[in-house]
Amino acid sequence: MRSNLKGELTVGDIVDLEYNNQTYVITTLHDRRNLISRPNLYQRKNKNIAANIDQAAVIICHSPAPVEHYIDRYLAALHNSDIKPIIIVNKVDSQSSADKEYIESLMDIYKKIGYEIYYISAQENVGIDNLLEALKGKSSIFLGQSGVGKSETLNTILGEKITATKAVSNSTKKGRHTTTASTLYEIDDDTNIIDSPGIREFGLWHITKEELFDGFIDFKEYKGECQYRNCAHEENSKGCKIVEQIEAGNISLLRFKNYHRILAEIVK
Repeated sequence: MRSNLKGELTVGDIVDLEYNNQTYVITTLHDRRNLISRPNLYQRKNKNIAANIDQAAVIICHSPAPVEHYIDRYLAALHNSDIKPIIIVNKVDSQSSADKEYIESLMDIYKKIGYEIYYISAQENVGIDNLLEALKGKSSIFLGQSGVGKSETLNTILGEKITATKAVSNSTKKGRHTTTASTLYEIDDDTNIIDSPGIREFGLWHITKEELFDGFIDFKEYKGECQYRNCAHEENSKGCKIVEQIEAGNISLLRFKNYHRILAEIVK
């Protein structure tokens, strides 16, 4: 297959084909509903990850432990791209009581906001049926740190080993990349899953301060309600509605700190 188009095609693109000289030729690229990309620091341009996504599954587990600001980074970027996020907690079969307590306290933050959370063990085939219902009829992408079990979860869903998996390092408790490029797998006629590499720089280098704020949907609920229109939403901001809601227990202090950590990166 070859393409007559200029520019980069990506997984999930919808195209028109023509059969010519015993090969298919891509002739038309349809408009994308959305696009997930990351910076390519070597070529100084964006690297497209996937297009036309209905929802994204942010996968976490206890080992490697969640990098908490990564979760909020993913969620903010997905909302900014108009992609529905869900959260998957993998490896529930191997959690210690301390692991379970920590993960539950973290997930309580997101449950309170209204995010759908699915608890699974890809290795033991626990919770997969419920997850399949959430994926059915959609084009979904799996996101998360290396080592959380994205490829293992996909293998379990497909019922066969079609992607490589690697163990988490015992010394560093970090995963090693097994997926080097995004790949689309067709579950049925209406259901696709895209497996993606770990994306540390995911989706936030190009957004504005206002777009980041809107990506924190629990913050967005109070948009425009601060005493001052140019409120910086900092701990000492006078009349800040966000700070007021943190003190009232309606917004997570962790999310607030993650917001400012990400904000500091995008305004450099």
